[in-house]
Amino acid sequence: VDVRRVVCFGTFGALMGAGPIYWWMGYAMPKLVSPHLNSTASKCAAYCFGDVCVFMPLIYFPCFYSLREFIYHGDKPSVEDGAPMSTHPDLLLTSAMDKMKGGFVSDMQSAAMFMAPQDCLMQTLVPPHMRVPFLSVTGLVWVYLLSSSRGSEKLEEEAELVTDTLGLKRQMSKVA
Repeated sequence: VDVRRVVCFGTFGALMGAGPIYWWMGYAMPKLVSPHLNSTASKCAAYCFGDVCVFMPLIYFPCFYSLREFIYHGDKPSVEDGAPMSTHPDLLLTSAMDKMKGGFVSDMQSAAMFMAPQDCLMQTLVPPHMRVPFLSVTGLVWVYLLSSSRGSEKLEEEAELVTDTLGLKRQMSKVA
């Protein structure tokens, strides 16, 4: 077990759940959806769309990959001046976004397969006062799954090794 990774991504999950996810699911989505949609099916569809097509690609994945890049490469020397990468947030963010783009399709497929049932269960079976705890538990499962497939520095090194050995640019999802 990679304790550093577990602690870092567990902290990420807690901070993401206590901030952006709480705001998105507890404030923004109810304000956007509840006044306009009455049926459970339409609310499920709206929450799934908002989660998968807006929140995940625009907020969650950029934060996840930025933190991941900082954790694994923040202390490594930059190519520009040899200073730690953490002193070059522009380089870290560029690298994070490149990695995010490389696994985007696979990540979005995984997000849709996980978030759609989660959102429908939340809208149909979970009472409003239990939705934040429900999201906390499912969020913990999600960050574990994502960290297992995308959070490992070893997987990244294996992906780079495959790229170097075969001379091909392969997505990390093909190695994982």
